[in-house]
Amino acid sequence: MSSSTINLIKEPFSKEFPTSDRFITSFLDGEIDRLKRTIAARESAVLVGPAGCGKTVAIRTLRDQVSAGRYRMIYLKIAALGIRDMCRQLAQGLGLEIRGSIPTLISEFDKHFSKTYCEDGQKNVVLLDDAHELRPETFRLVRMLTNFEMDSRLIVSVILVGQIGLKDKLSSVGLEDVKQRMSCYSELRLLDAHESRDYIAHRLQQVGCTNAPFSDEALAVVFDITRGNMRAIDKICGMAIRLAQEKKLSTVTPMEIASARSRLLV
Repeated sequence: MSSSTINLIKEPFSKEFPTSDRFITSFLDGEIDRLKRTIAARESAVLVGPAGCGKTVAIRTLRDQVSAGRYRMIYLKIAALGIRDMCRQLAQGLGLEIRGSIPTLISEFDKHFSKTYCEDGQKNVVLLDDAHELRPETFRLVRMLTNFEMDSRLIVSVILVGQIGLKDKLSSVGLEDVKQRMSCYSELRLLDAHESRDYIAHRLQQVGCTNAPFSDEALAVVFDITRGNMRAIDKICGMAIRLAQEKKLSTVTPMEIASARSRLLV
């Protein structure tokens, strides 16, 4: 990179960055604040949005911004598992070595969450990522976790995170009671054209790029291709910069964007 006229102190558009360096928008941070208020009240929530809209960054930010002394947060990335396997994943996430029937597992979870809250003073938050892949039967686990002592006490918050299809799934027959247990519904969106430009500038500033290596035409093409999907922006812009560096260019043009697109699944 040092021989290129595009000067960067590290690899641009990396997935590895602290949440304090995230791209801040009012709509994203507004939804994060809603989630914080929800778990403060020991209630549950749904966070949905299309791929690349910032859902993972949102829950990472939520985790980083709340007090570790006041909250115990358990993150589970979901596959299309049955309820027993989901219980095993949750037990592993809690550090519990428990076996038995599903009712036995649920009873042990209740005891653990109650102890954590009543004795240690920590609010329990279970983050279920990719929840749109949950089987309908597995939503029973959400129902049982949030039904403590016949709904008389709130000792655990569940945050379901997934793509837009999660909204439709929760509205399907048989899951109405799970939907009703979610007191907060948040929906993220993709970036608009102006935000997309600001996002690219922000990510470049993070790696020490003080000039503007993308032409206006290139930025317009990036938005036309990605439609504001931040994950796609990262991939195509990162590749385009590497191509420009190989050519010893000082500016990324639409030609580099087109070449980058042909090399990527965007």
